[in-house]
Amino acid sequence: RPGLPNDIDRWFERTARREDRTVSLYSCLLTGRLFAYFRYRMRFVLVLDTSRFVIHVAEFLIILTALGGLAAFTVMILRVGSLIVSGAWWGLLEVMRERLREYSQGGDSEAVEREIGSWMVLSVIVAVAVTIFGGVVLAVLLPSDHDFVGHLYAFLVVIELALRLPVRVLHSGMFATRRIY
Repeated sequence: RPGLPNDIDRWFERTARREDRTVSLYSCLLTGRLFAYFRYRMRFVLVLDTSRFVIHVAEFLIILTALGGLAAFTVMILRVGSLIVSGAWWGLLEVMRERLREYSQGGDSEAVEREIGSWMVLSVIVAVAVTIFGGVVLAVLLPSDHDFVGHLYAFLVVIELALRLPVRVLHSGMFATRRIY
């Protein structure tokens, strides 16, 4: 039936419309429209980071009003420290990602599994050490003024960091093996 669009024609039309919406860095550099490029590339990152910032501000205000000065300060220092340690762990996992890319390109799936498994064991060991060390430090350094909620919240920040380490290994492994060009 000539003249009637079929599924393939509609697919080509949708793909062409999508291609027209993409913003090229090179064309934006040539035309001087860098703001359009940054808006296109950063739209989801800005929404996520803005919402994360609002949540952290709300968390800080709730902690400050509910726990008081020393407990709020301790929790915030632990929160910032956990973010730094988590970021450093993500950076250290670049060693694993690089090896995984090499193994994946070589088609060695057993080596990929061994590499992720060894990093997983390391992350669990580090997570247990972080939990024990964090618990001991919180018990020794924080005064026992019967602020159970503050102590519990601070320890939960340590637990969150400990749980984030193995999760980052899995995330990093998927990131490395699924994004090979």
